[in-house]
Amino acid sequence: MDASRTTIEVILRTPAAHHEVLMAELLDLGAEAFAEEGAVLRAYLPATAWSETRRAAVRTVLHTTDPDGMMDVREVPAQNWNTAWEASVTPVLIEPFLITPTWRPVPDPPENLHVLQIDPKMSFGTGHHETTRLMLQLMPAHVPAAARVMDAGSGTGVLAIAAVRLGAASVVAFDIDPRTEENIRENVTRNGVADQVEALIGTLTATPPGPYDVILANINFNTLTAYLPGFVERLAPGGHLLLSGLLTTDRDALRQAADRFPLTESADATEGDWWAVAFTHTPDGSNPTRSLRTSPQQN
Repeated sequence: MDASRTTIEVILRTPAAHHEVLMAELLDLGAEAFAEEGAVLRAYLPATAWSETRRAAVRTVLHTTDPDGMMDVREVPAQNWNTAWEASVTPVLIEPFLITPTWRPVPDPPENLHVLQIDPKMSFGTGHHETTRLMLQLMPAHVPAAARVMDAGSGTGVLAIAAVRLGAASVVAFDIDPRTEENIRENVTRNGVADQVEALIGTLTATPPGPYDVILANINFNTLTAYLPGFVERLAPGGHLLLSGLLTTDRDALRQAADRFPLTESADATEGDWWAVAFTHTPDGSNPTRSLRTSPQQN
């Protein structure tokens, strides 16, 4: 089969909880499109970019994430994967937000909803993943009017745009992946918030020192715990720190990490295997977080 006219389909059999991490890694290995169905993740990349070295790299990524994961590879006829993927992206309602791609306009949306037009391209953040939905659920109660906000791991910029719609005065949004830069700039312009959102490429150290009234971080457990000292340093007294990208199995370890800082847990939420949490900065030294967890109803 002519490699220039074929596509490599990499089929990974692993729980859905691992898919987001794997997709981020596979993008770096040349994947151009993905499809999810239950515990199966399919990644597509040009046959001309495939090699035994690439195969070994994908296998390593899979087994590092899930030692029991299984991998198959096959050649399929080339097609417009982007068109097929676009057809699968539908509007998502997470009140008070309705997230929709530009190719699926929403006629006459209800007045009580903030419509966010997000075209993801190579970035994460369409509202279809639990981690984004959990963050959007927590935001209305934790983003006050005129807030100064940081969006860490901004991806498409959906959380930055949502923060402005909730009344934030300004957002500093950063991501380590340079492929997100054009995408977030397009999305903030499309949603009329370009003047309020500053997009940066780099790590936390590349951001202005703040202070910030709200810090939003939808990343992963290891990065979140590594960034905790920097987040707290940049967070204004009484400010809110919202963390997502966490599995429910990360809950105890994340709370233990947060106990080292003047942070009080104010809310949390779960969906499936995913967990998100909100903390309030309490620099007076009080940390009643543990006592808040004594209730059997607390997630």
